[in-house]
Amino acid sequence: MESFDYPQFSSTVHVALFNHVANAAKLKARIVRASTLEGTEGQVEREAVNFAFVDARLVRHKSRSSSRTV
Repeated sequence: MESFDYPQFSSTVHVALFNHVANAAKLKARIVRASTLEGTEGQVEREAVNFAFVDARLVRHKSRSSSRTV
C-alpha cells in the first residue's frame, strides 16, 4: 500500500492493489447503493464504504517515465 498526501485538500489517499477479489460485484453494488440512500442512513452507509475502485490497467507505475515522445 502507498499513501499520498494532498495538503491543499487536507487529505491523504491510500492506494492498494488487491488480486483475486471474490466479492468485487457485491462491494461495487454496496457503493452504488450507498450513493443513492438519503438521510442519516445514507450518511452512515457512505461513511462505511468511503473508498473507490480503480481499474489497475489505467494506472501508470510511478517508476516509469512520465515523458512521452510525440
